[in-house]
Amino acid sequence: MAENVSWILQKEQQRGNDCIFISGHKEHVAKWGSYDSMWKLLSNQYRYYVIGTNFHKTRCNLPEGNHERTIQTFYSHDLLAKTEKLAGFKMCWIDFSSLEEGTEIKRHADAYTYMGTLGESYSIMNRFLPPSYRMFQPPTTLYDSMIYVSNASPTKIIE
Repeated sequence: MAENVSWILQKEQQRGNDCIFISGHKEHVAKWGSYDSMWKLLSNQYRYYVIGTNFHKTRCNLPEGNHERTIQTFYSHDLLAKTEKLAGFKMCWIDFSSLEEGTEIKRHADAYTYMGTLGESYSIMNRFLPPSYRMFQPPTTLYDSMIYVSNASPTKIIE
């Protein structure tokens, strides 16, 4: 992925563009990871601003085997996502650099919390072992900002 990003940026620079927008799954773009994530490989070469996403509740359309799909409901247990929902927002964006030191929201953004990390797979373990679809990290360690969604809807598969 890192090689692809560098190649795309070079093509855009030839066209006079000095920035590109990359969309990727959580740990691929996060600013921290226990493996060589795309961010680790690119952060020394490029200016990089990472926007994470999380949900309070999500209904996902996931593959279940035999080319069948299942719609399952999951909760992140992220305090910031729950606060966003309780405040009545359907969606909100928090730029962590704008949070004032010493405020409650800054403390929550800096604290370890659960965040959903569902991918394109489903296992019954997701139901019985919630850590299988959650990561436990401080949002500010992983991202520069985050978009929170109260209730995410499943993707409709069109065949």
